[in-house]
Amino acid sequence: MPPVFYYLLVIGWFILFGRSFYFFRKLSWQFTDYLVKERTIGETTFTIQSVLRVFPDPYLVGHNFQHCYIFASGDQGVASESWKKEQALAAGFC
Repeated sequence: MPPVFYYLLVIGWFILFGRSFYFFRKLSWQFTDYLVKERTIGETTFTIQSVLRVFPDPYLVGHNFQHCYIFASGDQGVASESWKKEQALAAGFC
């Protein structure tokens, strides 16, 4: 397993257990305030949190479309055993 996952695991455990302590609240309020503070450009009001929620959508739609397109464009003849296995695994993506 890549070391990045171990680092994320350790950070996650610090966040999970640190939430119970005053020190964590003292550090995290600035970050939370930064994410939820309303900003205005012209007449448009937004938060950083709402902008960060929008970015994963096009990626996920493109990723799902790619998988569905690959498996839907298969050979229209008799299905082989390996193709049936791939199709069964792909059912979770579509």
